[in-house]
Amino acid sequence: PQKIYVLKSEEAMAKVRTLTNATYGAPLAFIIAYDERETWKLGVDHYDAGVTDATIVGTHMMLEAWNIGLGSCWARMFSERKMRKLFDLPDYIHPVALLAVGYPSADSVPYAPWHNVFKNVEEFTEVL
Repeated sequence: PQKIYVLKSEEAMAKVRTLTNATYGAPLAFIIAYDERETWKLGVDHYDAGVTDATIVGTHMMLEAWNIGLGSCWARMFSERKMRKLFDLPDYIHPVALLAVGYPSADSVPYAPWHNVFKNVEEFTEVL
């Protein structure tokens, strides 16, 4: 059910930058979305796998970008409604993330308050 939109042109990148500053100067970005008409749905709890499937694809895109020497940043700092309107996406398409991709700068480091906290495995796991 995933749908990937490649924001490659200067016009497309200028548009997305009106929605979020989470492109960090990258020359290219992907809108990772899903088509609700094609998602797997489980009747129990009305579960829709669209976000999960799009997230799996996005994660693999990030890993492959790194594998070929590119950096990426997963962002959800945008309004789905505004993203849909700006890029003329139909109502059944749901943007999940914006993946900005480019060559990382030499002084690029993860955001410390969020990405420098490490926990012992016992703090977040429980054996049942």
